[in-house]
Amino acid sequence: MRKKDIRDYKDIKRVLIVVDMVNGFCKEGVMADNKAMDVVGLQKVLIGVYLNSDDGVVVFVKEAHSENAVEFKDFPRHCVEGERESMIIDELDCYVKDSFVIGKNCTSFMVVSEFKEFIDKMSNLESVMGCGVCIDICVPNGIIPLKNYFNQNNRDVDVVVNMDASETYDSVTHNRDEYRGIISKILRLNGIGVINNRDKVSEYESGVIASYGELFSYYKNLGYFIEKCSGKWFIYMDSDYKCMDNIDMVVDYLIKGLSNNIRRVR
Repeated sequence: MRKKDIRDYKDIKRVLIVVDMVNGFCKEGVMADNKAMDVVGLQKVLIGVYLNSDDGVVVFVKEAHSENAVEFKDFPRHCVEGERESMIIDELDCYVKDSFVIGKNCTSFMVVSEFKEFIDKMSNLESVMGCGVCIDICVPNGIIPLKNYFNQNNRDVDVVVNMDASETYDSVTHNRDEYRGIISKILRLNGIGVINNRDKVSEYESGVIASYGELFSYYKNLGYFIEKCSGKWFIYMDSDYKCMDNIDMVVDYLIKGLSNNIRRVR
């Protein structure tokens, strides 16, 4: 559901929260790790699903620090409001006009009054999915308090984090894979669902992908993004996507695309 189409917040049942997909964490600056760009393709799929549904909305929450933010005592200066680092990356900016955007001056969107008011308006909300960066800092710092907020107010809302559409940074003192594993356990301990299929491609699926390596590489070079998520396979093509039940259907679709000379969707 696009922002302009909302007539009554009571009609909203699902919310996708995209956290901190800004230049300062994804592309440039002292806090950036370009690995975050690897999850943009799947985020586009999820955003498209929510915006094209009758009961779902998307909210981008992003760092927009004041010039003298107290947080800069704990982290280097980054993502100051109005500067390029605080802007949502170009690859997702096209969705902003149809979505909600909420800025924050700390690592938790849940302490922002505007976000709480937004959640409170949706009295029939059934589920929330979170994704973005960093999966072990700003995502859980917002999602876990949100889960507690629902529980405190006896609101039966499912809260899930999509790990496949989320990432964190890598450094000498911060092993990316280790911290992804740690936060996955912490989220589950707090009653939050975790979607994590990144390492769950079956042996058969891996074999098929290997057998058709040139085919998959051909489409990847054209800018296609192919990902398994929640047991389904998604083929993303810039502004459109296809959902397939299994890897064999994916291969058939790609082969037909070659024979039918399918052009890249723009």
